[in-house]
Amino acid sequence: MQNCWDFMVCKKGPDTENPCIAASTVKAYNFLGGINGGRACFYIVGTACTGEDKLSLNKKWIEFCSKCKFYRHIISESNGKLNYFDFLTHVEKKRDKEIKNNQLLMDLERE
Repeated sequence: MQNCWDFMVCKKGPDTENPCIAASTVKAYNFLGGINGGRACFYIVGTACTGEDKLSLNKKWIEFCSKCKFYRHIISESNGKLNYFDFLTHVEKKRDKEIKNNQLLMDLERE
């Protein structure tokens, strides 16, 4: 499975000098099997491929992502069953797990 920076050959992956925000969005790690936001760039504000990092998510998606070859590739892989709610659910579950882990660490430190 390719991440957006591999598919688009943009050289802004996580191990580059100037990574795209999708490559740095750890909260999206493993969404659709991607590294950080590498398979969710179309749901992340400020991704660099548009050249416009100040666009709102709606405007970015309408003007760029909906026409993007990588987005179409992901939709094809998911048989058209991809939506923003899936992404939000993934991020929330990850956040909840991190909160529980932090609470466990705090409990252990108190013992």
